[in-house]
Amino acid sequence: MSYFKLTQRFENPTRYNSNKVINNLIQDAFKESIRKFLDAPYPVSEYSSEADLERQWNCPKNQAIAYTIHSTLGQSGCAVYTFHQGLRLERNCKDLTLPELTDEIAYNIYYEPGKGTYHNLFDHYGLKRASDIQEVFDAFGINHKGVVTVLVSNKFYPKSQSKAGNHFVNIVGTTSHGLLIEDPNFENRIFLKFEEVLPAMLVAWIW
Repeated sequence: MSYFKLTQRFENPTRYNSNKVINNLIQDAFKESIRKFLDAPYPVSEYSSEADLERQWNCPKNQAIAYTIHSTLGQSGCAVYTFHQGLRLERNCKDLTLPELTDEIAYNIYYEPGKGTYHNLFDHYGLKRASDIQEVFDAFGINHKGVVTVLVSNKFYPKSQSKAGNHFVNIVGTTSHGLLIEDPNFENRIFLKFEEVLPAMLVAWIW
């Protein structure tokens, strides 16, 4: 087992309010950059991380949702799945299991029944929020290797089975026309065109 510890979710009110203001500004800038990109698309480098995923990510699809430790994963499996995948691919936590990670997330109160998983799970781990869609494309960069965890609105996400609430997915590749996505609700990787998925994106964390 990899040594992995999260800090407690709770922040003092001053820090919480300050972070909320900053995150709202980042989110507004991010959505504006998406609007501009969709109005005038520019070339995006093509990259698929399928080989890396086959080698490093050997957890069965939907395994996250199958666990029910602390009654968390039945409702918040998508957050745990994407977080676990990012840790394995980008932080070399290859022996960190989903049950172990789930226990750690629940213990530090990043999940609450009825409320779901708090977004600052990703912030407190030290991931950077993208303020521009170009940062998402750049994440795959020269080394052609990357993971970007994205919070999407189910209302606009074309693969959603529900139009309420939000959903976590991982971007694991880019093409000239769209994004390659690992979605916990699907057995296989899916491809979505830019105009299909970008309007649904609310927050993107760069691993």
